[in-house]
Amino acid sequence: MAEKKKRGFMSWLGFGRKKEQEPETQSTEQETAVDVETNTVETSTPDTDTSQQAEALAQEQARIEAEAAALREQEEARKEAEARAEEEARLKAEAEAKARAEEEARLKAEAEAKLALRKKHV
Repeated sequence: MAEKKKRGFMSWLGFGRKKEQEPETQSTEQETAVDVETNTVETSTPDTDTSQQAEALAQEQARIEAEAAALREQEEARKEAEARAEEEARLKAEAEAKARAEEEARLKAEAEAKLALRKKHV
């Protein structure tokens, strides 16, 4: 306890603790060095990592291809629906044009018939 007691102005500034902190710093550096070595050993099994990476890559490629196929199918379905809608709109426009032409022909025939009746009465 007497060793931890602060003494004087320098210890108040924290300079008295340098000797105590140096051993902790060295042990931390040693632990870091051991961790780096451990990580190197853990990741130095290339066969396992490579096969896992290859499998993950193959799964990712399969997922991407499946998504691309689904997008192509959606695009084809959209184009088919768009083509059907255009065809339906064209047929509807033709039917409306035919109905207008028939209505105009009917009105023209009625007008001519009325005109013919008036000429007969006159």
